[in-house]
Amino acid sequence: MVSFHGLQQALYQLIFSATGPTGDSGQAKVSEFVASAQPDPSAHELCVVAPQAMTEKEKKIVIKAFDLGADEAKAKSIIGGRREDFVKTFASRLECTLRGVTNVSPLRDIAEEWLEEEIATLARKHVQIVRREWASFPEKPFADEEAYRQFRPAYIKAGYAPGPVLKEIVACKLLNTDVKVQRVLRDKLQRIEADQQDAVAHLKIGCHFDPRSQYDPDHPDRKILSNHALGGAIDIDPDDNPVITDTKVLDAIQQLTGVDPRKAYHPAAGSGSDIGEFRLNDPEVALAYKDAETISATLKQKLERFFSSQDDLVKAETKVGEVPPGHDEEAQQAAENVRLAQHRLEAVDGFDAIRVLSDSKEVQGQGGLKGWAEHGVLNVPAEVVGLMHTAGFIWGGQYFLRKDYMHFELRTDGSDTDVTNLAKVDVDRQRSADVFADLSAPSFDPVLPADYLGQ
Repeated sequence: MVSFHGLQQALYQLIFSATGPTGDSGQAKVSEFVASAQPDPSAHELCVVAPQAMTEKEKKIVIKAFDLGADEAKAKSIIGGRREDFVKTFASRLECTLRGVTNVSPLRDIAEEWLEEEIATLARKHVQIVRREWASFPEKPFADEEAYRQFRPAYIKAGYAPGPVLKEIVACKLLNTDVKVQRVLRDKLQRIEADQQDAVAHLKIGCHFDPRSQYDPDHPDRKILSNHALGGAIDIDPDDNPVITDTKVLDAIQQLTGVDPRKAYHPAAGSGSDIGEFRLNDPEVALAYKDAETISATLKQKLERFFSSQDDLVKAETKVGEVPPGHDEEAQQAAENVRLAQHRLEAVDGFDAIRVLSDSKEVQGQGGLKGWAEHGVLNVPAEVVGLMHTAGFIWGGQYFLRKDYMHFELRTDGSDTDVTNLAKVDVDRQRSADVFADLSAPSFDPVLPADYLGQ
């Protein structure tokens, strides 16, 4: 019998017979076939037979597939595909090297039913792994274990080990709101609250820990894990500090305010900038905040004029319906008043741009223009933004190509405040569009947490 060690360090076998693979009787003739000086390719057949027992590497790949959300059928398909690719490659080599034999059968026992039993055993083991993780969380970040099990693959796909991430989630009260956040975020924000009690007294937190994905701003066709899913981000007063991503809305804001809301903010020379009575020591943050203030104040002013003129038009139109029949002169005057009111409305500075904002679903979904007219688009004090920046947060008002004035997240720059360090990034981060593609690659050998398979 001729044997060799294959790609997955598993013993594959060459089976020979005159009429096709026949088990032991065929195996006994392999050596005779190989030793023959002039084999008859038409009378014999060689088959490559996969091992029945899964290798340790294959088991790790199956567990990794479960981590990424695969079911048992998908896991079997991955292992079967790897074995099939290997056997095809080896069979091709045999055709070229084994004494002129050309009728090598490339497929045999690639993923038979015995694979299903081993994969089912690993599936049960994986259930226990997830269950132990869930039991280890001091604060239950999800509604129940099943909800965690369903979302867990999103952490793995993004490159995070979910256990270390979620063990650091704590429940607490911040900015007058009951929240769940990373422990380090809680500690930093509590110090800011203690230092700026008056400045933060009116603020509340909207979104905090929220297990969800979001569209990648750099690749709108893809989804990425939100930093809210790590507990490393908060949104402050979302009704008063909107997120703005619609290109038409961004264009309209620039037309109305003269400030480009898509600009990038780079550190400049100098130590900072004065804003009111507070000094922002980082020039980049200072400029971003000044621009945000200008946008907010200008929008508020122009929208107030727009809605005032719009109210005048509504009143004029109401008067038309109140004119009694037969009062032709009064009716003509009422119609003229409507025409004049319409003209004054359309003459409002930035009318066309304001109509764009009014028609935007993004704006409508965040309270509409009435809210912007009442309070602008920024209510977080400069001193709070400055202290958050100093404490290790990135403010969404600094974002390039969009603005997210409500959003503050811990930096991901490798510093001691980097939430990805706290979350212990997994070295097996999946970067392929198909998250299972790497598993099928011949060279892929996943790194699992210690004793993952032994649990």
